Amino acid sequence: MASSGVPICRKVFVDCERVSRLPYGRIVYNGWSGDGVRVIYVYPSPKCVLAPTTIISFSETVSIVEKPLRNNIALIVEKRGGKRKKYVYPRKTYLEFKKLYIEPILNGEPPFSSGVVFAGAPGTGKSTLATLIAQKLGIPTYVIDPTIQSKWVGDSEQRLMNVIEEAKQNAPSLVIMDDAEWILSPRSLAGGEKELQVLVNMQNILFKQLQEITDKELNVLFIATTNVKLSEIDEAFKRYGRFGETILFPLPDYEAVYEVLREIVDEATAVRLARMAVNSGLNMADALGLAKRVKHGLEPEIKEKTGRGYKRIYVEKIEGFEKIFMFFPKEVFEKRSRIYVPGQEDVITAVVTQILYSAEKTVLQIIDPRHVIEAVHMANITGSGIIVSSLLDPLILDYIHKNADTPVIYVGESPPRYVPYHMFYPLPNLKRIVGYKPIVEAVAKMYNVDIPDNLWRKIENASVSDKTFEEILKTMISLGVLTEKIISTIKTHT
Repeated sequence: MASSGVPICRKVFVDCERVSRLPYGRIVYNGWSGDGVRVIYVYPSPKCVLAPTTIISFSETVSIVEKPLRNNIALIVEKRGGKRKKYVYPRKTYLEFKKLYIEPILNGEPPFSSGVVFAGAPGTGKSTLATLIAQKLGIPTYVIDPTIQSKWVGDSEQRLMNVIEEAKQNAPSLVIMDDAEWILSPRSLAGGEKELQVLVNMQNILFKQLQEITDKELNVLFIATTNVKLSEIDEAFKRYGRFGETILFPLPDYEAVYEVLREIVDEATAVRLARMAVNSGLNMADALGLAKRVKHGLEPEIKEKTGRGYKRIYVEKIEGFEKIFMFFPKEVFEKRSRIYVPGQEDVITAVVTQILYSAEKTVLQIIDPRHVIEAVHMANITGSGIIVSSLLDPLILDYIHKNADTPVIYVGESPPRYVPYHMFYPLPNLKRIVGYKPIVEAVAKMYNVDIPDNLWRKIENASVSDKTFEEILKTMISLGVLTEKIISTIKTHT
């Protein structure tokens, strides 16, 4: 202990290629600059005295500026030479990781747990965030990926042990386990007997080492990234002291995609591509590919993705739906409400999306019940209102009801069974409250229906029966267009 009561630095990481003179005897801390030296990290933190016995490590870091958005946080990354890049993460996801893992390390304390799993769809920035944190901290970083595996029993285990021991000896340090499904998956998914034995051995090594790091409060953090579903992660990894709770990375919403794409293409193109990407269930990497394709003069090619069982919905907000709150309290659309809206699913989904927008909610639609666990987690993370078919299996609907912390809107021609709900207005009532035109416009926006300009005035002044109105909306969706002939034909037959 130094005479000032401040401990002597054991390790100091500086951001420069060479130092001609070190300010021994100075009290330094994270971010300290002086005498031609910029300190990026000291150990022990938060401050210590630089001494001849201090181990000096040189590291190039990046500057990361956090910019709060409405639903997300943008990370503006600046590297030497003026290179600048923007990444966007959901507010809850990033702040949870920052509070439990980044801030303790910066303060010289052990993180919340010795390990954390980043899980979610491919292309959502899991590996990128792990790398950015390593660059920001400037501490030794080690990477373990599937190439560490060997066909020889004992070789893979020794390689894993060597990396972990080196990370422990050079603490504070960070270990990134990229594409970690090969070791996180349950043992029942292993191949033959030999592969199973190697997997069991490596998992046991990791369990023991993570627990030891936690028990000894070593400043070492393991970040494992994986694309697999939560149900495919071995439960033994989720125990506190190992990898603890999993941090989920959802598909990006419109705001996130737009913020990134506007760095690449012009404003109007960013708006158009962001809407297309989100409504097609694309990840951020796919959205970036779209923007780069357009930048090179090519047309965007989009194939809808449903592999995660949900998608974020984004369409232009339409004025008029806020009138509903004069008759049905807006507060009902707040946390944990359950509402059934009767009608044809596609039509009602478009209407409910606009109602949720008016209630200042983002929208997540569950489209594959096999992935319902992840979909509900993602809605909770993003605070999105959930739209789901009322005709799904009652067990699925019961799971959603019990686990969703956000509004759940059931849509369909029959009410959901065995779950409580508020009954909402059917389409004819909604038409009388909101008006004919906003509902037609909502359906047109949702399903990219082409409506000629000269037809909008006639739509606004039209007077049709409730049955005819619903038939017009269903036909719009199936044909992708609306004409006077279609309206006349429907009116004639109804």
